[in-house]
Amino acid sequence: MKKAEEEIEWEKMKSEKQVRALQFLLENSNEGVLTTDLEMFADVSRAVIHTLVKNGYLEIVEKQVERNPFLHKDIQRDGDLTLTSEQQEAFDTIRNSIDKFNEFLIYGVTGSRKNRNLFTTN
Repeated sequence: MKKAEEEIEWEKMKSEKQVRALQFLLENSNEGVLTTDLEMFADVSRAVIHTLVKNGYLEIVEKQVERNPFLHKDIQRDGDLTLTSEQQEAFDTIRNSIDKFNEFLIYGVTGSRKNRNLFTTN
């Protein structure tokens, strides 16, 4: 990045978009920046980024990032759910024929917890 800083300072780099992308990185990246974030926040295209890579200003590396989407959420666990008579009938039918390798297609409203506790037995 030292080379990029010098070329920006001495106005050797003529592309405004390349300068904008590099300045964003210089100001915001200790650990690196996602390509999509660089595109959005510096308002540059992927082609600009690839040109900077091709000219040796940037390096793209793949890195696995572990994230926990529930880290800052307070999630209350529901109590035991009671099946409706139709749900209980479907559950019993499936449970009683599970060793026969039958296939079942369960219809229902999205989010109605069709799969919740389906194959658990007491």
